[in-house]
Amino acid sequence: MFSMAFSPPPPLSSPPSAEAPSGFPHSWPQRHSWSHYKLWLWPYLWSTASVVLATLVGIGLTGFAPLPNVSMVYLLTVVFSAVRFGIWPALFTTALSFLAYNFVFIDPHYSFSVTQLHELLSLLVFLVVAVLTSTHCRSS
Repeated sequence: MFSMAFSPPPPLSSPPSAEAPSGFPHSWPQRHSWSHYKLWLWPYLWSTASVVLATLVGIGLTGFAPLPNVSMVYLLTVVFSAVRFGIWPALFTTALSFLAYNFVFIDPHYSFSVTQLHELLSLLVFLVVAVLTSTHCRSS
């Protein structure tokens, strides 16, 4: 009449699948070592270092060269990054160069605002040339 034995519940109509209902697997993805991330970060670190170096060279050149010629130093960093590392680090270098050039060399200095129309045009032309250079250098 009264039994102390435990019986398992009846099986479900369909066997449980290896995936959760949301589509994610039950196990967590395998962790990568730091060397995996380091390999992925190196091009971006080198690109950042080249933009810092171009900024320092540009600050040194401002006494000798007019302002539009300083932007050519940043184009060298974009070409370096495109040829050496590929399109995505080159586009990252383009964005960093654009911001550094605006921040350091465009009035008002040490601000991201642009007060004069010809300076905004200069920045936009630099951005377009840098993007075109980065995509063309990698494709050839």
